[in-house]
Amino acid sequence: MQDQVIGVTGGVGCGKSQVLAILKNRWNAGLVEMDSVGKFLMEPGQPCYQAICTCFSDIAGLCLPDGRLNREVLSQVVFADPDRLAQLDAIIHPAVMQFVQEQIRSFRAGSTGYSCLVLESAILWEAGYAPLCDQIWYVTAEKEVRIRRLMESRQYSRERCEAVMANQSYTELLAGPYPVVQIENNGSVSELEWQIEKLFQTFCIK
Repeated sequence: MQDQVIGVTGGVGCGKSQVLAILKNRWNAGLVEMDSVGKFLMEPGQPCYQAICTCFSDIAGLCLPDGRLNREVLSQVVFADPDRLAQLDAIIHPAVMQFVQEQIRSFRAGSTGYSCLVLESAILWEAGYAPLCDQIWYVTAEKEVRIRRLMESRQYSRERCEAVMANQSYTELLAGPYPVVQIENNGSVSELEWQIEKLFQTFCIK
């Protein structure tokens, strides 16, 4: 096996989680999901926790009774104030990047046993992870398919689906210098598995 690092990205409702599940369960891929990593690094004792407590100490109810950060309260504050969001990003993004780089080093050293390492983020390009990847798999689906999935799984209204989708653009990623392959996830799970098998055998098996 080659030491391939695969970036997986795509908009909401495209089915990235299905792709990740197939890679993990069928192909023994190691998964690094950026949202989950960010949340983990905000837990007590982790690198971002104390910095956030210090930077946002003026926020009432910042911490829950057990000491963990109240992410809902923090989110309400930062998403209403671009300056405070920038402060939070300046704490979290470097820590996530360091975590990801450490995962890649362990994988390249052969200490993980994974067939490949998958970095998943809806903002893979914007957050600077694209250069770390040997291949980028862009998961896409037709608009109506995405809307149906979001309405069923998240109980979004059609208006909210369209608003969220309108804020996501992958034009720069697709036009950029990095190798991007597209996975169309409009059909069944078996169809998705077939696409991933073809890609995995092409990019990850000698």
